[in-house]
Amino acid sequence: MAFSYKVLKSKYFTTANSYESTYNVKTYGATGNGQSDDTEEIQSAIDSIDNEKGGTLYFPKGTYRVTSSLKIINKSKMRLIGEGNSSIIMAKAEGKKKINFSLITLNNTGSSKLVVDSLLFQMFNTDEKKASAISTEGTITDIAIRNSWFTQTNIALKGDFVTLSFIANTVELCKSGGIIAKGSDFRKIIISSNHFFANNNSHINLENSSEKNNFSNITISNNQFDQGLSSQYVKGYKSIGNAIELSNVSLFTIQNNNFNGLTPKRDNNNEEYQNGHAVKCFDCSKFLIDNNTYSFYSQSAINIENSNNFKIGGLISNIRSNGVDIKNSQTFKLDFIEDSAKIGGKISNSNNFDIKGSYTNNLEFGLLIENSSYGKIQASLMDNNLLNDSTKSEIYFSGKSNNNILDGANISNSTLNNAHSIIFEVSTFNNIIGSNTIFEKENFINKGNNNIIN
Repeated sequence: MAFSYKVLKSKYFTTANSYESTYNVKTYGATGNGQSDDTEEIQSAIDSIDNEKGGTLYFPKGTYRVTSSLKIINKSKMRLIGEGNSSIIMAKAEGKKKINFSLITLNNTGSSKLVVDSLLFQMFNTDEKKASAISTEGTITDIAIRNSWFTQTNIALKGDFVTLSFIANTVELCKSGGIIAKGSDFRKIIISSNHFFANNNSHINLENSSEKNNFSNITISNNQFDQGLSSQYVKGYKSIGNAIELSNVSLFTIQNNNFNGLTPKRDNNNEEYQNGHAVKCFDCSKFLIDNNTYSFYSQSAINIENSNNFKIGGLISNIRSNGVDIKNSQTFKLDFIEDSAKIGGKISNSNNFDIKGSYTNNLEFGLLIENSSYGKIQASLMDNNLLNDSTKSEIYFSGKSNNNILDGANISNSTLNNAHSIIFEVSTFNNIIGSNTIFEKENFINKGNNNIIN
């Protein structure tokens, strides 16, 4: 029942001729009228595709309602293609029931490739633990998703992949996340030029489940991340979760993205900051996070813990907690233009770091260095301590912070009466303020031991 047709052209893909055959779901009896159950007809088309040669499954304009998961099992290569937002794969629960399946389930025991292009996935009334647009059973070798739309699918994509390319898609109104990838052998992931809007938990969550650090080579770039899922869109929900969350991952870049956690005021609803971090990294190494913008998060813009060998930077504004929060990490560089947080940057229990950039107009401190050592600070700090609290300062060293150097820093608090330029607390020691540091000595407090001004 194969047929040929003129495929929609895409700059990301070859034409359907690169696949052995093309299968039109309507040829197999699918109606696409949004009312009839098209599950069996679409599954019949899938099953007709040769496991080894593969093929293209084509969805003409229409709304294809399914009542159980479409299974793609042991297909070496397969392509699903539609006509953009006019080709819809949809599931809708009746009454009080909830959808508890994935629209598409992939299951392969060998090498496999799936391409999805120009389709809209939509679900109504989903089970938050079980529903998703696309999921895997076992590890799928290669997945590429382009030019598609995921709306109210609970999760857009979840599973275990070796390579993933997710480009030029929209993911919106998902209760449990956008992309959730948890596995042990991810080798290449590209997530670029997408719009993530009003998804809770995480827009992107990548977790290496293996003790080995073989989850690497990840690029997240040129995406727009907008807010979590609030009651303005789905009754009873609040905007929670991190925009991006990475765990036990190495060799990745997050660049040129815009993170906006604000749900604006509308009707009787007040504006809402997303209750989470823009980027959270745990147990990660060898990465670059740079040239991003961050605003309107209740927690920090960037939260990094138990990580090493990284460089982070960008623009941060209007964060209710700390602009940057780094814990238990080593060998890293910061270079931000930051303003309007509680604390501009907080470094805790860390060592071997370099801080540049500017940190201004924060409620308490520009920088808080806590139990951290062997840092070099060349940043500009100005007009922090908006609370006008005499116990706060532009930069504050506490705990057993030692062997840090301020050299080339520019510290000014001229507009605030009670602000201090630098404070070294009692247990700090062996810190140095270099001769190239500009600060107001009359507002300097040294309670520690052997802290030196050159």
